[in-house]
Amino acid sequence: MLTYDGQGKAGPMGELDLVLTHERDGEFGFDGAPRLAYLGDEVAYTDGHFWVRDVETLRVVPDAGDWSVTITGPETYLLDRGAYQSLATCPSGDHVNYTYELQEADGTSHLYEGVPLWVLLSTADGAGYEGSHFRFNDALAREGYTVRITSRDGQVVELDSMLVMRNQNVMVAHLRDGESLPEAIYPLRLVGSEVPVDAMIGGIVAIEMVDLP
Repeated sequence: MLTYDGQGKAGPMGELDLVLTHERDGEFGFDGAPRLAYLGDEVAYTDGHFWVRDVETLRVVPDAGDWSVTITGPETYLLDRGAYQSLATCPSGDHVNYTYELQEADGTSHLYEGVPLWVLLSTADGAGYEGSHFRFNDALAREGYTVRITSRDGQVVELDSMLVMRNQNVMVAHLRDGESLPEAIYPLRLVGSEVPVDAMIGGIVAIEMVDLP
């Protein structure tokens, strides 16, 4: 796990133990307890999305493996699994999981969970931060550009920025029926009630903002 010193510089800070904690500074049952925590012999900082609050269930699942998706626009951002999960579980703003039930071509129905595509675009569209959150560049979206999404097998889907802008019905899912996506569409799939069926590609490896003004 990546650790940081007090100045935010990344580097090895010794071994850390993952614990489920119920006490903080002598307070039992503090706000957010029980909570995952990473403790070691030295003071070290880790990414906050790993410190899960209000833990209700612990379940052993197969290792989903690491992955990354490159998001490019005015800036470039490498989205990895940890960063995506941080967005998907953020308790504030528009980063919470959305769901969409899809009737598949084979007649089965599956519930997909993920975040709106515009949230991912905000990591690279040049609007910067507000507090600790990415801001979405509404002005750029209104000027118009194309969102190009590429899958592992070379499929390409293009969507207009005005369709994507702050639209929770155009989402990028990482879970299906509460589990990681099947290998054929892992790690992310484009879904949503306003996404054409033939555009719901999986195995996403790149998201690009092209034809920028």
